[in-house]
Amino acid sequence: MSVATTVKEPTEVVLNDSAQGFEVVDVVCGFAHTLVRTEAGQVFAFGKNNRLQLGCDTGAHVNRTQQFDCVDVPTSVPVLANALSCSTNLSAAVNLQGQPLTWGGVNASPELIKRTATHPFKNRILSVEVGRNHTAVLTEKGRLFMSGKNTFGELGVPEPVYRTGNPFVAARTEPVPLEGLRSYNVLQVACGNRFTVALVEDRTKKSAEEPETTDEPEAA
Repeated sequence: MSVATTVKEPTEVVLNDSAQGFEVVDVVCGFAHTLVRTEAGQVFAFGKNNRLQLGCDTGAHVNRTQQFDCVDVPTSVPVLANALSCSTNLSAAVNLQGQPLTWGGVNASPELIKRTATHPFKNRILSVEVGRNHTAVLTEKGRLFMSGKNTFGELGVPEPVYRTGNPFVAARTEPVPLEGLRSYNVLQVACGNRFTVALVEDRTKKSAEEPETTDEPEAA
């Protein structure tokens, strides 16, 4: 049986040699795992890895018990990122090219989130946020795209699972634009366990007149 350790005083986390000389600029915490980002975009992960939420090869540091797999040494994740997010069992990032990635669950390493099965997003991504079973992708044009399960309406679309009474409703595998916010610029988004919050502003006449590269799927 595993015995939990409680640290009562703030303790410095030491990253590996590759991070020496770079400041830590971002830290995000999931239910039982942590992601750290340096000013150079390096990402390090540690904590619980039972659902592959650390996104890295943990073979050298895994303590296997009957209850969980854990990593107690900050371990490099194979991605350079501008932004990070994590939830219960998922992790996400925006890489230096402005592309959204996620890992955990079925993905043991960062995987590109595509607009459709065969096409990536056309616009740069500002942030990608993850909840328990849903994902929000925010583009530089202020458009919000949602995917995952709509159990309690967390995708912002009608007919959440709890109202239909059908627990087998399929999750949305492709990000779709949130039509309810089409008349707004989304400035920021955050995902809770099973809810989503967006900070918005009205689209101005100027922004409405600017040519926009859409992320709508092209007709076949």
